[in-house]
Amino acid sequence: MTLEGDHGWFKKNFDEHYGYVRNYLYYLSGDINIAEDLAQDAFMLLWEERLKMRKETIRSFLFTVAKNNFYKHHRRKNIHLNFVNSEVSGDDNESPEFLLELKEFDRKLQDAIAGVPEKTRAIFL
Repeated sequence: MTLEGDHGWFKKNFDEHYGYVRNYLYYLSGDINIAEDLAQDAFMLLWEERLKMRKETIRSFLFTVAKNNFYKHHRRKNIHLNFVNSEVSGDDNESPEFLLELKEFDRKLQDAIAGVPEKTRAIFL
């Protein structure tokens, strides 16, 4: 396929499947913004894997990727909340400066983890 042919193929599949994938993710997450972001991630992977795709498997591929992306997002969110909750609520006698530093450290940690390549991040988490 040529790049122009790839674009037409992708647009056709995007138009055909995006609404279903986004709605599925919205059903799972209850947040339209998360659903749209994760649906876009699924279609980005479809684009990257376009040369390996068969027409019969595109829909199941998208739903599988979307579901896995949702679970990864959910795990990361839980890890972040567990860290913040365990550290912040650990000792009520901590100074406000310490709590502020702890939150800043957590933000920097989450940013650093987000900057790691996807496969490495999955292994780390």
